[in-house]
Amino acid sequence: MLAVTLHDTLDSIPRLDALLELLRAQLPDSDVRASLARVLQPGSPAKLLVLSEGDGAEPVGFALFNVGAGLESGGDYLWLNEIHVSERMMDFLADWARRSRIQAIYGICAVSNHGAQSFYRRLGFATEQACWLSKSL
Repeated sequence: MLAVTLHDTLDSIPRLDALLELLRAQLPDSDVRASLARVLQPGSPAKLLVLSEGDGAEPVGFALFNVGAGLESGGDYLWLNEIHVSERMMDFLADWARRSRIQAIYGICAVSNHGAQSFYRRLGFATEQACWLSKSL
């Protein structure tokens, strides 16, 4: 049976080494442990959702997200950052967002990633053309 757990600190994540392997597979050029430790600091809006095949089992998926607020969403929104997901995890994420009074879920994927676009459309997401803005500080 699949288990989904929500974490806001690095210390709360069981089987951290296995989760770091999933993250490294997706972000091979990043020091994922150090990045995750910086992201999941006390007071951070970041949350990490971990999917495993049972309590205490090895992780099989994750979603790292932030909660923000905006006029376009009409209140709080959930911004998906790094993800390795399944429909089950997205269902849990949407349920958590509704219970948390979040108005919308946003995210981005490459225009060339047709598989991801199809997955999200199947779950009721709209796909739009966008221009990603980025400036390192």
